[in-house]
Amino acid sequence: RTNPCPAVNATRAHSPTHPSGRASTSARTSVPASNAASSSAVSLDTAIISTSSHEEGCWRFPMDHDKAFSIRFFIPSGEPGRLRLVTKTNWCGLGFEMPRIFLGEAGPRPELKGTGVYLLYSAEDASGLPRIYIGEADNVYKRLLQHDAGKDFWDQAVAFVSKDQTLNKAHARWIEQQMLNQARQAARYKIANKQVNAGSQERPLSEEDRADATAFLQDLLLCLRAMGYDGFEGSHRVDVAPARSEPTGPTGLAPDMQQGDQGMPDGLLRVETKGASATGYFTSSGGFVVEEGSTAVGIPAPKWLTDRRPGVSLRETLIGELGVLKEMPDTDLLRFTRDYEFRSANMAVAVVCASSVSAPNYLKDDSGKSLKEIRQAVADQLSDDDDDEPDGDVDPDDEIDNVDGDVTDRDAP
Repeated sequence: RTNPCPAVNATRAHSPTHPSGRASTSARTSVPASNAASSSAVSLDTAIISTSSHEEGCWRFPMDHDKAFSIRFFIPSGEPGRLRLVTKTNWCGLGFEMPRIFLGEAGPRPELKGTGVYLLYSAEDASGLPRIYIGEADNVYKRLLQHDAGKDFWDQAVAFVSKDQTLNKAHARWIEQQMLNQARQAARYKIANKQVNAGSQERPLSEEDRADATAFLQDLLLCLRAMGYDGFEGSHRVDVAPARSEPTGPTGLAPDMQQGDQGMPDGLLRVETKGASATGYFTSSGGFVVEEGSTAVGIPAPKWLTDRRPGVSLRETLIGELGVLKEMPDTDLLRFTRDYEFRSANMAVAVVCASSVSAPNYLKDDSGKSLKEIRQAVADQLSDDDDDEPDGDVDPDDEIDNVDGDVTDRDAP
């Protein structure tokens, strides 16, 4: 019996077959998963990714993320902003990513006319969240053409099929359901499907088919994350400071820079302002999670609100549609009803403080050190490690023209 990437064949190597095209481009470079999409400016790209998903709160199915793997992007036209084909080692899946205006470039490819799942994507939405539509079809390309004529909101399409065409209708419908469930649970996308709640109804699938579809979905989600679509999987906590090359403690800092046994655990940061207090941590996807029970300022800064600055629309969505923020009786505060992952620390702090503030200055550890100070201490420590390197001669023409010695704070997380 043929299966879409059954577990028993997980170690069998699948050599990606890339259709040739004029001026085609295929190259390799090592890139982090969170930067894979933006790294397409070089023509492209095998992402070597090593991550762990054994933390609580990650994807519900067991996922073996603790080994490096390769993802390859093939660009038939030679232009990174057009059609891209995506393959992963030891996986029978094949991904397509294309802007809407270049949808026709995928037409001649027979694989896309098979059974698969797809999503329509728009980075702009009034809710402050990207907007997506998730679907499945027996002929994915035909369905995308129908959406091109019938749906206005999207500007990017991503589709996945099996290279050996063993993905059947039952598999595709089950994968579609799980992707809807995950997107709804993460609440990092505005879901355009009319019957969003339909995803919560379990679709019948045999135990064997469920195992095969699960294996396919796991690799599909890894590819999506490498492509920059990170609103499906849960993320685990990472340390504030980058790991050093030599052995150190669990935070990546030298022993004298780590948190003690008292106070907040390693990696947790807090922001406190106007009676509000929120704790959170950075995640493996580059986002920032604010923990359940944290509080946020209830009355926004007038200029932040009237100017509709970054975070205003998202905050309104969290209060209204998503119910992540709830009013606390007899106070001017809002309470987080669940853990919520923001795409950046700056966005998280803006929502908590209801104003335009700098995350590096406002986020602090248990000892009162700001994130900016923590990072500076790490930078100084790493700089001390480079003392053995020869300084060399400095050309006066190469020196930075900075008479006052001021350092610009870009307020980047």
